[in-house]
Amino acid sequence: MGKACLTFLVCLALGYSSIAGASRLSQKLVAVSGAAECADCVSKNINEAIAFNGLNVAVYCKEAKGQFQIKGVGKLDEEGKFTVRLPGDVIKEEGGLKKHCFAQLHGGPKNKPCPAASGSFDSSKLVLQSFDSEKHTFGTLGKLSFSSETCTSAFFWYKPIPQFPWYCPPKYSQNPPTYGAPTRSSYSYPSPPY
Repeated sequence: MGKACLTFLVCLALGYSSIAGASRLSQKLVAVSGAAECADCVSKNINEAIAFNGLNVAVYCKEAKGQFQIKGVGKLDEEGKFTVRLPGDVIKEEGGLKKHCFAQLHGGPKNKPCPAASGSFDSSKLVLQSFDSEKHTFGTLGKLSFSSETCTSAFFWYKPIPQFPWYCPPKYSQNPPTYGAPTRSSYSYPSPPY
């Protein structure tokens, strides 16, 4: 009876320590910082601050079934920098990520994922930059590069032009008016006063 009780207490202590460790991890601040760049803004004479307006960054992490799920979203500032907060359950005790994660830009009126500019997919992978007992900070391998044509900022979203009734053409009836032959009016001249 003594060994069974001791085994039970050891299992209970191990279970508690794993729950406490998971709880500590979930309470840590986990952030991803990085920057974006517009690949064609200079050649098209587009102000980068305008190109960044309304763009978001989503961090995707691979789930157990192989599908990717969004774990956090942040906005680009006017310099193209971003910070995305993630839940603590994506990190290991020693600081790395439990899962494969990457950052992707989203834009347009429906906030759809933007394709990466050619050759820049590797720059979206997340790498550990620093960690301590309070905070884990990750960054992207490089800048998230995009084209202004395929990742539309809020400035370029299509907005319908309102229709104003500035000119209303006259309405004609189906039956045009008929005119009769001109009539001659009789006019009598006044008689002279002498």
